[in-house]
Amino acid sequence: DDEKLIIKKLPYKILKLYIPLLISFITFYIYQRIISFIQPGFCYWKQFTGRQWFFGGTLLGYFEGAGDLINGSTWFLVPTFYFYLISTIFAKYIKRRPFVGLLSMESTIFVLYLLDISNFKVIINACSLLWYLTIPVGGMIIYFIWKRQLKINEAFIVIIVNYLVMIFGIYRYSQNYITPDSYGISIIYAFFILICGIAFNHIYQPKGNKLISKLATLSYYIYLVHTPYGSHLMGILRPHVPYTIVFLCCVIFAFLVAVIHYHLCNKILILLKIL
Repeated sequence: DDEKLIIKKLPYKILKLYIPLLISFITFYIYQRIISFIQPGFCYWKQFTGRQWFFGGTLLGYFEGAGDLINGSTWFLVPTFYFYLISTIFAKYIKRRPFVGLLSMESTIFVLYLLDISNFKVIINACSLLWYLTIPVGGMIIYFIWKRQLKINEAFIVIIVNYLVMIFGIYRYSQNYITPDSYGISIIYAFFILICGIAFNHIYQPKGNKLISKLATLSYYIYLVHTPYGSHLMGILRPHVPYTIVFLCCVIFAFLVAVIHYHLCNKILILLKIL
C-alpha cells in the first residue's frame, strides 16, 4: 500500500473484519434460541447473560479480562487490530527502511509491555495478547527477506529481537506455554512447511485458481462461525452418531453457514460503502 493512503484505509480495514464479527454473533444467538425452542433441553449457550453476549461479540470482554465466552476463537482479532494500528503507524518507515521500521515496531511492543508492568494500563487487560503481535511481525520479516530488502546481518538481528520480545511476552502473560518439552523439531517442521507454502505460491500462483481463490475469500467467515455452529451441532449429534461422521457433518455445516454469512455481510458492507 502507498503509505499516504494507509491511514485512510485503516478504519475500513478494521470494519471489514469487525462488522462480520458482530453479525456472526447476532445470527448465532438467533439460531441457538430457535433450536432450543424446537428441541428443549440442555444448551451450553443458555447459561450466558445478555451482557456476556454483548461483551463477547464486540470484543469488549477482552478489555475487562473476561474474554469471549460465547465463541472463544475470536481472541486473535484483538492482536490483529493492534497489528493493523502499529503497522500503519510505522508503514512509511517500513517501506523506506525495513530494518529500522521493523525494529521500531518491536520496540513499541516492548514499551507497551513495560507500561503494563508498571500498572499504567494503556490497553487495560488486553495487554496479555500483545505478544502475539510478534507472529505477524515475523511474517513481515520473512517477506522482506524473501524480497531481499533485508541484508543477512539485518535479518539476523530482527529475527533475534522478535524472538526475544515474544519470549518476554510469554513469560509475562502466558506461562502455560512454557513446558519442559523441547519444541525444536516442531519449529523446524513449521518453518519448513511455511517455506514450502511460499515456494508453492511463488511457482504456481494458486491465487489464479478459482477454487482456491473462493476458499481464501471464505476463510475469515469460516473462522468466525466454525466454533459456535460446529460445537452446537456436535452437541446434538454426538450422542447418536459416530464421531468421524459427526466431525465431517460439522465441517460441512460450518462451511455452508460461512457461505451464507459471506453473502449477507457483503451486502451489508456494500450498503455501508465499506467494500
